[in-house]
Amino acid sequence: MGRIKFIIIVSLLIYMGCDNSIEHAKSKTAGEITLNNDEYNSKIFGFSFSTADLIEYPNSESLTPDIILMAELDGNGNTKSIYLSSCMQTKQSFILMEQFSDLESAENYFYTLSEASEDGYEIYALQVKEYQVWSVKTVDDKYGKILILNTDKGGNILKPISTNSYGEVTFRWVYQPNGSKKFD
Repeated sequence: MGRIKFIIIVSLLIYMGCDNSIEHAKSKTAGEITLNNDEYNSKIFGFSFSTADLIEYPNSESLTPDIILMAELDGNGNTKSIYLSSCMQTKQSFILMEQFSDLESAENYFYTLSEASEDGYEIYALQVKEYQVWSVKTVDDKYGKILILNTDKGGNILKPISTNSYGEVTFRWVYQPNGSKKFD
């Protein structure tokens, strides 16, 4: 009898420790991700705070990314700068909180930024550069913050796409899923 209880307890502990549900994955509120503006089969990929990942858009689940990457082109069709947008083209979603010249200063600000801005959001995050900290209003009116770690624009021989309009951004992010402007 004692052996059966032992097996049941061990089985329950293993079961409880192996939660692979979607809700568990959605509970992630911080991370780092790289986003680019490649298109595959007329679909784009954008970042969603609520799923904590890149998502294809449009998609069968009707999920809308909070952030997509766009490229501003010069007269010759080459990437002049990259910028961020919401898939909801008229939604005011971005405000530049601060810009720094080094990663350490940017990280200090990012990790101590305890509250998203209340107003002043713009439709686009223009001229995205390394060491910027942005406050983001999500498509469902919740809040996130991002720290730009790296940007790339223009051709990339490792990515055989339209080389003159390629853009890429890597950022750290923090998300407040309860709708509060305060970050933990």
